[in-house]
Amino acid sequence: MVVLTQYPIKAVLRSADYTGRVAKWGTILGAFDVKYMPRTSVKGQVLADLVAEFAKGPEEIETSQDGMDEKSVGLISAQPISSWTVYVDGAANQRGSRVGLVLISPEEVIIEKSLRLGFSATNNEAEYEALLMGMAIVNKLGEKTMEIFSDSGLVVGQVRGELKARDTRMQEYLSQVNQISSARSWMDPIIIFLEKDILPEDKSKAKKIRRKAPCFWPSEDKKLYKRSYSGLYLLCVRPEASEDLLEELHEGICGSHTGGRSLSHRTITQGYWWPGMQKKALEYVRKCDQCQRFAPNIHQPGGVLNPLSSPWPFAQWDLDIFGPFPRAVGNKKYLLVGMDYFTKWVEAEPLANIRDVDVKRFLLRNIITRFGVPQTLISDNSLQFDSKAFRRTTPRRSTGETPFSMTYGAEAVIPIETGFPTLRTSNFTLDRNDELLRKSLDLIDERREKAMVQLACYQHKLKQGYDANVKLRPLAPGDLVLRKVLGNTKNPAWGKLGSNWEEPYRITSVAGIRGLLFRRFR
Repeated sequence: MVVLTQYPIKAVLRSADYTGRVAKWGTILGAFDVKYMPRTSVKGQVLADLVAEFAKGPEEIETSQDGMDEKSVGLISAQPISSWTVYVDGAANQRGSRVGLVLISPEEVIIEKSLRLGFSATNNEAEYEALLMGMAIVNKLGEKTMEIFSDSGLVVGQVRGELKARDTRMQEYLSQVNQISSARSWMDPIIIFLEKDILPEDKSKAKKIRRKAPCFWPSEDKKLYKRSYSGLYLLCVRPEASEDLLEELHEGICGSHTGGRSLSHRTITQGYWWPGMQKKALEYVRKCDQCQRFAPNIHQPGGVLNPLSSPWPFAQWDLDIFGPFPRAVGNKKYLLVGMDYFTKWVEAEPLANIRDVDVKRFLLRNIITRFGVPQTLISDNSLQFDSKAFRRTTPRRSTGETPFSMTYGAEAVIPIETGFPTLRTSNFTLDRNDELLRKSLDLIDERREKAMVQLACYQHKLKQGYDANVKLRPLAPGDLVLRKVLGNTKNPAWGKLGSNWEEPYRITSVAGIRGLLFRRFR
């Protein structure tokens, strides 16, 4: 026998310091194998008390519907069984829109619920929202039969067919109500065939039901079970209750936020089944907020490659800032770099500060005065490049030429050739060299055109290889997205367990190719 207690009963009963009644109790209980253990948690007892409290029958309340102004929307199902009674009401004003629900079960259990709508709505829209919410709650409880009362003559008349819905919003609401009212579960034809031996008139559907029926078994409490290949009977779940079940298994008390495939396997292990459950589980996991925030970083490109090519040398430059590096002479720790898109010529300058005036001076001294005014300057939109003030000898694979030869029409002499002379440095003469340079400059245009053709071919092959690994993620204004948590926005207190994605943002507009403007959703 195990006794759970928070009091030191074991020490009192087994102590020799007590006499009288306490000693007598210790002697009597000592004949039994009693173990005293501390009560570590009361969660189980709280849950048991909660179930016991709600399992009690409600007080009998006599209600009369004679003096009510509400009109019945209609009996949703024509099955001759006891139905739920639902009273709905909605109201809208300048402060917002709210709906109220009163649900009465066949066992006379009364459930009251009031909700606030998260969007602005008219009175009629609030009445429809209340109606749809009441129908959804009853459907989630596994019931199909309900009688709904509403005080809105417009809603009642449109649902009954006495009034015609002319407004577009009212037509959408009415179609949703009709869709829920006429929706039949995949279980209904199978249950009807197993219980009443009735098949649909369509021969193909009847053949499918007859072939599937031996795998199912209806219980006495009107529940359907499926015989699994492991020999267990799995409870068949209706579509409207599947999402609640996945929510409990995925992020409930014992949920572990597993993947879609593991979630479907766990659902089967718990004894539930419905058609397409693996696809449903994958979709639910994809919509889970916590799974999205802590999802691994996406390294696969989300859009096709858009290669940029320059129409002529030194017409298009790319500017960027690197650093900070370890401090050098003059307290310089940043590197400002400009690269020509056509010749791949690089201009760089170390800086102590990265101000807009420094960038302006770099452009004037290193690019404009040497190569002319460029047509395009491409940067990462840093403040230094968007303010009001505003050398190598290796052949490039993209052009097949070195940046020096594309710039000056001849190859450069590397420093090692001055210490270890080669054939061309030994036979060097200044007059002959100047003559060859002038001839090379006359032929440099042809050389650059050939390099441009090779560059276009290289970019085409590069685009093919890049686009083969692209997984398109099309986004449009109005979509909700999460932004990657970067180093400067990450909270140091999170450590390695912090989320990789932050905030829901709503896309407001598209800015150029693969450029989006967004703002915080909340």
